[in-house]
Amino acid sequence: MPVPTSVFVTAFLTVMAASTHSDYSCSTQPEETWVPMDQAREHLIQRGYHIRSFRKTRSNCYKLYGFNQEGKKVDVYFNPVDLSKVKERKNG
Repeated sequence: MPVPTSVFVTAFLTVMAASTHSDYSCSTQPEETWVPMDQAREHLIQRGYHIRSFRKTRSNCYKLYGFNQEGKKVDVYFNPVDLSKVKERKNG
């Protein structure tokens, strides 16, 4: 019995979605070694970011959505251990 094409398409899309989440990981260190979120948030504000949202991601990052020092919209992923920038996407 032939397998429907939709099964292959669904499997392919699932693999592609999973690979985009696993393309990077900000930290493999235990959470006890991370900078606490409130301290990280305050540090990033002092660095000139205007934060709309700030959260922990499934890829062990801190993600900032807001504005950078030049006032451009950004999504920035930080290593939660040392707050180094891992990935940045400018939206405007």
